[in-house]
Amino acid sequence: MSEDKIRRFSWGERFFHWANAGLYGVLFLTGTLLLIGRIFTLQSLPLALLGNIHRVCGILLVGLLGVILALSIKVPTFRDLWKTWRLCLTWKRSDILWLLKVPVNMINSRCSLPLVGRFNPGQKMHLLVVFSVLLGFSISGLTMICIPGALGAWVFHLVCFVPAFAFLCLHLFLSLINPETRKALPAMLTGLIPADYAQAHHALWDRVPQGASLHGSYVSLKWVCIVGALLFAGLGLAIGRHGFDQFASDLDTLVTSGGASAILPGPLCAQHLSEEELRACRSCHSVIWTVQDQTCLACHEVITERRQGQLGFHGTLAGSCRNCHAEHQGSLIDLEATDFTHEQALFPLEGLHLDVACETCHIDEEKGFRYIGIDYASCVSCHSDPHQDEQASACQDCHTPASWSFKDKAFDHAAETSFALKGKHVALACDTCHESEGQIQLFDLGQACLDCHEDLHDRQFVQSCDQCHTEEGFKEVRSEQFHGEPNTFLLKGKHEPLECQACHVIPDGQDKLAHAKFVGLGHACIDCHKDPHAGQFTQSCDQCHVETGFKEIRPEQFHGDPNTFVLKGKHEPLECQKCHLIPVGQDTLAQAQFVAVGKTCAHCHKDPHQDAMNVTCENCHQENGFVGSDLLFAHDAHTQFKLDAQHRPLQCNTCHEPGDLLYKAAGLACQDCHTLQSQALAGKALTLQLDPDPHYERLACSDCHDLSTAEQSKAQFAARCEDCHTPHYQALSENWQASLSSKQERLKNQIHQSSLTPAQQESLQHRLLEAGRIGFHNVQLAQELFERLHREARLR
Repeated sequence: MSEDKIRRFSWGERFFHWANAGLYGVLFLTGTLLLIGRIFTLQSLPLALLGNIHRVCGILLVGLLGVILALSIKVPTFRDLWKTWRLCLTWKRSDILWLLKVPVNMINSRCSLPLVGRFNPGQKMHLLVVFSVLLGFSISGLTMICIPGALGAWVFHLVCFVPAFAFLCLHLFLSLINPETRKALPAMLTGLIPADYAQAHHALWDRVPQGASLHGSYVSLKWVCIVGALLFAGLGLAIGRHGFDQFASDLDTLVTSGGASAILPGPLCAQHLSEEELRACRSCHSVIWTVQDQTCLACHEVITERRQGQLGFHGTLAGSCRNCHAEHQGSLIDLEATDFTHEQALFPLEGLHLDVACETCHIDEEKGFRYIGIDYASCVSCHSDPHQDEQASACQDCHTPASWSFKDKAFDHAAETSFALKGKHVALACDTCHESEGQIQLFDLGQACLDCHEDLHDRQFVQSCDQCHTEEGFKEVRSEQFHGEPNTFLLKGKHEPLECQACHVIPDGQDKLAHAKFVGLGHACIDCHKDPHAGQFTQSCDQCHVETGFKEIRPEQFHGDPNTFVLKGKHEPLECQKCHLIPVGQDTLAQAQFVAVGKTCAHCHKDPHQDAMNVTCENCHQENGFVGSDLLFAHDAHTQFKLDAQHRPLQCNTCHEPGDLLYKAAGLACQDCHTLQSQALAGKALTLQLDPDPHYERLACSDCHDLSTAEQSKAQFAARCEDCHTPHYQALSENWQASLSSKQERLKNQIHQSSLTPAQQESLQHRLLEAGRIGFHNVQLAQELFERLHREARLR
């Protein structure tokens, strides 16, 4: 601590100040708002919330004071509070003189104040007053909570507010605004005050150094005037906002009520407010005790009788009146707040009675709202009797509280009348049948259908209505009565789900099916359906069509009989319109041509062979498939060229041009196709012309080639030589074949290994292949071709 600072307050003293100041400030603020709100009836203030906050903070403050009291006994830090308290209780004659001179000092600083110690008399008085009002607030507040309605506690609480308000305002002014005294404000934060301030204001304090000087004015008159002017200005604005007339009226109420409006927690109920003698607080409240039941029962004599006789709702209760009836809430009765249920009364509520507002029954023209003495002996005590008939005097025979509009009827129509309600009649409202002008007719009603319902069929039927209709629904009919017997029109297939009006057409100008024609309708198809076939068929429609679907037909009637066109193979899955073409401009198959349609292939299919075949299509084709393995065509049976073992494995396009559907071959002779070999026999090959082979025109191809085998080996070819020559020729033939093959292979390698371009090599290889194909057909010619190719490859 520096020499220019002196410790004035300990840590415990500062904690005590601020802990109490916080709760005290909230209590003072909420209390002030509650007081203003009650005196000036400010509806904008949340008085209930403010009251709850005020009570909670009050309890916390009392608890805090108790805790600090206990700490001041046990904890050394808080024991300084007792020293402070002892100093404030110590008064001298100079202290009284100080208090008397302060107002004069404020006006004239020459009027010096007596020297004081650690606390000046003003601070001592403030502490004593605050402690006193805190004690008064605590005692009266706890009494208000524990003993509700004790009038003395409310008055004493209000009385404590007056000095508390004055000293709090003075304390805030000196601590925060007055220039000379606010210098000490940091002491409540740090515990320290300036030494010069202590010398000027607390010269007799033993901690202050000697040589103290007197100070000037203690309280600034200027700041008193400024703050006073601001407060008056603020008060004027508040009064202006509230309304001067209203302000004057509220003050008048405060005066005329003897201050009662300041502590009135809420408005009186209308009944108490209307009577002059009941407006005074003492008419119900005791000074030191809560409101007693005897006070209430002294006026409410009927309730006294009920409780004594244990009659009705009040006769079942044993608690205090205040448990249910809380005054100063605008209404003495708050059934919702007390969770009142009508089962506790003599008349329990059921059904729609539960939704009826209380005032519907509990109303009296003279006394206003009432809860007792209500007549409920019969329904007509509250409800008017719409029947005006002695036969209907017992309301409960037909009605229940669940629904007075017949939605929940207790009346048993089958037991009480000869007309039992069934089907759609069950759901009907009573007044559908029991209707009358001004009064509901309950008796002497007819029971036949036509007594209530109009005959919309215009006397078409001689039977009674229940022959076709049922009470389950008048639109639901017994169709078996007219569509079920064999001698009528049975509904099957697509006819079954049809709406009745599809056949029984509702006449123009009408809107109900009942007006349609039901008697004398034709049963033939054309009586309802148009003939889209334009008279092509002489048979009845059901020869081809079925009722399960008019697009589903009996194809066996025209594609199943042997004398018609039976659908097989590829024809079977075809859609009808593939053959029976829909005419241009039409859109349904029914308009196609079905009669006199040709049955030959040419009527539908184009001839890809261009009439080049001298047989019918069926000779080669079948309906299972027109190409490939489905062909009936046999080369041996249908052509002049029988396929031998050599030709049978060949593909068609080996001899026939691909895409040529005329299938014309080059010829039937071997040389017509095998021109290279036939020319070689004659000594011709490319541009080379030599002597013909010795066998030329002496042997047929089949003399050497065995047409009975698909593949012929070189040995088999050599064996054929022996057929004409000596066995020596067989070996000779094999040698020639081996020699030719060897030369061909050497030439192939020579061409491949040469420096020729790829195109040149390809050309020579092609010629070499043709020379090899000549082979044994002309050995000399083949040899010469090999030699020429050899020389050409070398030269290049």
